[in-house]
Amino acid sequence: VQIRVTLTVHDHRLAPEWSVAIKMADKPVCLLSEYLSEFMHLCSCNRSMADLLGDLLQHQQPGPTLTSSLNVLTESRVPTISKVLGQAKGTFVRDKTREGPISDDLLMPLLYFLFPDADENVRSPYPEYLTNFLIKDSKPNQEMFAGMKTAPVDSLVWRLAVVMSHATHTLGGVKAAAHLWFEFCQELRFRWERAIPIPGVVRVFPDSKTCLLNQKLQMLNCCVETKTKRENALLSSSTDDLLTDDSEDDEEEFFDCEAEAEEFMAAGDVPHRRRPKHSLWNKPVGRYKRCENLRLLQTGEYLYIPVTQDPTPKTEDQLEEDERVMLQLGTDAQGMELRTRMMSA
Repeated sequence: VQIRVTLTVHDHRLAPEWSVAIKMADKPVCLLSEYLSEFMHLCSCNRSMADLLGDLLQHQQPGPTLTSSLNVLTESRVPTISKVLGQAKGTFVRDKTREGPISDDLLMPLLYFLFPDADENVRSPYPEYLTNFLIKDSKPNQEMFAGMKTAPVDSLVWRLAVVMSHATHTLGGVKAAAHLWFEFCQELRFRWERAIPIPGVVRVFPDSKTCLLNQKLQMLNCCVETKTKRENALLSSSTDDLLTDDSEDDEEEFFDCEAEAEEFMAAGDVPHRRRPKHSLWNKPVGRYKRCENLRLLQTGEYLYIPVTQDPTPKTEDQLEEDERVMLQLGTDAQGMELRTRMMSA
């Protein structure tokens, strides 16, 4: 500070210390505050979907056919993203005179933002770390938010929260949020029925460090992956059976085996035939792979790693329920036996 006769000059570059003072407002008027407050009110809403959407949940029966009867149980007049894209099958007919709280022109960009793989021209893909099974978080953030459960940045749950807040504040309040949530659930049902993975979710076992909704979506992806593997295994086994049947039908092509064997014997070149270690009725099963060069002490045979059952993926609420059941069994002999059976099931 330079003090002169007529004025005082303050040079901030020469100040040895700085101090900043702010004035807090009890109810600040800002857009973010309005978004968050309305979203918190939405979380405490107890109104049902039928009360919010009304006649839009009523189904229209085009005819007394089996397909239409099944559609009445599973479909809705509110069009899903799959219906608009023409991917779903069925005789579903929508009453065009009625429209949901969110028009199709506004609804489709929101759904494409949540499920970008359904759009031919992907504009907002999910980051690569969500598909490479890696979540990159800095250490300071992990320590700061250790007691909070959320979802990875720019994941499906993260985008759903942003879109839900926008729909609640801008597109029609609670009814618009109910419409968006209904579309979200319909798309999840469509993907589950057709074994399509859910994008924007890390494909690992449910992570208890994340929120419960993210764990549920991870569980759905685990189920979809298991379902796909099971169907592929059944398809490959049926293909092997067809190949086996074809080989059995072609047995007449090997009628000259005896003649070839006689030629080998005459030439002195006796083919070596390896004797199987196990009979047909006593073949080992359940082997995964050989455990390096380890052998059994008595027989000298190689040691194999057995095929074990994969661990069951469970979300946080399922683990808490199992824990309550285990505690209710007691400590007597019967309770311990039942507890052991449940843990090994």
